[in-house]
Amino acid sequence: MTVTVSPATKQIARFVGMYDTASDIDAFERHYHDVHAPLAEQYPGLPHTRSHEPGAVIGEPC
Repeated sequence: MTVTVSPATKQIARFVGMYDTASDIDAFERHYHDVHAPLAEQYPGLPHTRSHEPGAVIGEPC
């Protein structure tokens, strides 16, 4: 599939995912970076992906 986007029709899409704390955080991070991120990067027409680590909410553990 080929997707062509002209500058006049540029669109922005955001996805926010929130998860419960994993029992094995290192395994969760590895799986995300090794499996999910590469799949997202294969999406046709997607110029880039971005991932952020959460910050702490005041009074809550990070």
